Amino acid sequence: MERLKPNDATAQREAWGLEQRHYAFGVVGGYALPRGKGQPEFLRAAAMIRERVPEARFLIVGRGNMKEMLESQIEKLGLRGVAWLTPYCSDMAAGMNALDCLVLPQVGTEAIPGVVCEAHACGKAVIASNLDGIPEAFSVAGYGQLVRRGSVEELAEAMANWARKPS
Repeated sequence: MERLKPNDATAQREAWGLEQRHYAFGVVGGYALPRGKGQPEFLRAAAMIRERVPEARFLIVGRGNMKEMLESQIEKLGLRGVAWLTPYCSDMAAGMNALDCLVLPQVGTEAIPGVVCEAHACGKAVIASNLDGIPEAFSVAGYGQLVRRGSVEELAEAMANWARKPS
């Protein structure tokens, strides 16, 4: 945990194609069928707000067997250039610090999500589903917002609101 703290992540942002003006939302975790960590819902929410928040970028950080499906969804939703799958990140301290907001739109089950704790340790806002152990992990720092599980509209609204807040 001593590596997970607020730190400069300019190099990681550049590696991911993020400019300083971009507000980077990211889902961090494996994306295994059938639903991953809610990556499909994340992309649908991104499509809902991309015009309202033109500086927003939507990253899917991880790996898994949903890669082709997610890439296809990015194309179908018209998100090319604003949403993408990153290469696998082996330095999650840099990865978390490169994001402006961690999103965990989990729709399945989630015990205690380490990514919520990691993001908060790096001083990052978290928008996450209010299911299973997520509220418990979230409550430690409470920085961000919990949304109703599976509500893409509520997720999109939370993302739009957080992108407008000062860092």
